[in-house]
Amino acid sequence: MSNALDKIYGFCTIELMDIQEILFQLNPWWSGTFKSDFYRRDFYLKKIQELLSLPHIVVVAGARRAGKTTLMKLAIKELIEQGKNPKDIFYFSLDDPLLLVEAGKEKFLETILHQYEIIRGKPLDVNAIIFIDEIQSIDNWPLWLKRYYDQDKVKFVVSGSTASLIRGKHTELTGRSLNLEIYPFDFRELCALRLNIQGAALKDFSFESFQTLKNDTASKAKEIKILFEQYIEQGGYPEASIESDSQKQKIILTNYYNQILYRDVVKTFKIKETIILENLAVYLLQNIAQKFSFRNIAKTLDTNVQTVIAFIGYLATSYLFNVLQFYGTSLKTTLKKDKKFYCLDNGLRNAVVGHKDLDKGFLVENIVFNHLRQHFEKIGFWHNTKQQELDFVAKRNGQVLSIEVKYSDQKLVPDNFGGLFDFLETKRGQGSLALILTADTLKQEMVNGKRIIFVPVWLFCLAIV
Repeated sequence: MSNALDKIYGFCTIELMDIQEILFQLNPWWSGTFKSDFYRRDFYLKKIQELLSLPHIVVVAGARRAGKTTLMKLAIKELIEQGKNPKDIFYFSLDDPLLLVEAGKEKFLETILHQYEIIRGKPLDVNAIIFIDEIQSIDNWPLWLKRYYDQDKVKFVVSGSTASLIRGKHTELTGRSLNLEIYPFDFRELCALRLNIQGAALKDFSFESFQTLKNDTASKAKEIKILFEQYIEQGGYPEASIESDSQKQKIILTNYYNQILYRDVVKTFKIKETIILENLAVYLLQNIAQKFSFRNIAKTLDTNVQTVIAFIGYLATSYLFNVLQFYGTSLKTTLKKDKKFYCLDNGLRNAVVGHKDLDKGFLVENIVFNHLRQHFEKIGFWHNTKQQELDFVAKRNGQVLSIEVKYSDQKLVPDNFGGLFDFLETKRGQGSLALILTADTLKQEMVNGKRIIFVPVWLFCLAIV
């Protein structure tokens, strides 16, 4: 019987009974033994619960080890606690070495689901929810999901470590899927985990709102500031952030970096010029938050512009870097201007290339970028003809926010904000709310005829508006 099924489903390396054993290990709730001590990431858990209530395929994307698996298992735990039959929930991961060996074989997914039906004791139906981790390991997975979706058979939640899962590449799922991107802990989450401070959802970006938040957190202000200094250096990767030994942290984060670079970039895109890719990644890590042109990078690395553009695209797809464009009036203007690059996580960056005191301003700017990316629909940077720069222009719901990052309260003088004031004079900057993010200064002033709100960057990163 086993040989017959092998022929039908294309398996030959591991026996079907072995597969069932793996599936029981991956789904301990079937045996009533599921226990979860995961940190509750309420911001993301609320989002995935909303998506689970809809009929669409849920696609969870994010960098490797950023928390996708944890989120899926938190969602499973919530479903069971809400009364869902545990046998109606099926999870498997293509990070599992034995399953990954089989993933390239014909009808692999059909075989796995057939084994689930046997364990469940009935065919798939609308009550079943299938969670698949790291689905990008399977060729043509969008077509396979589309077929099941179109038959109204089952609910799918899938995850992957590449942005191509959700950024327009897989047109087969257009209209059929809803997306959620996961990132390492932001500062607000880290405060909740370490200090039991939940942050706040501010009604607006007014001085009064920030003053209220500062008053509400005053009893733990010293601890918050100390934690922010640690966050600048260590970042927010979940596993590394709970490790107190700095050397172990570095080992963990370096390992993540290598997995992203070699599994999610080199292997996925079949890159042969690995030395160029390695040098490019290190170069970008060393120069986060600084302006560069593709041409200058190509010259520095002794390669061609096309290779640089392609490789940066691959690195962005893996979530290791984000490219920030000029906040221009037209696409043509934006594409011609220099770019800025930001890294997924400060700790990851520092583990690979180290850090110096001179890097601190750029590292704080990197934190601000990652905070803005999660809460705003459009972000860019701006500079005038004198190359005086405004760090960020962020837009949401029609409101424009101009943000300058100055992590040194000794530099809070008008001469250092030429880019900000010039932008506020432009048509696009008129009506913009201007924030200067500081080390520890909270105040509101009229400067050069403009109303400016000075906000400690740690306070800004605690807020959700």
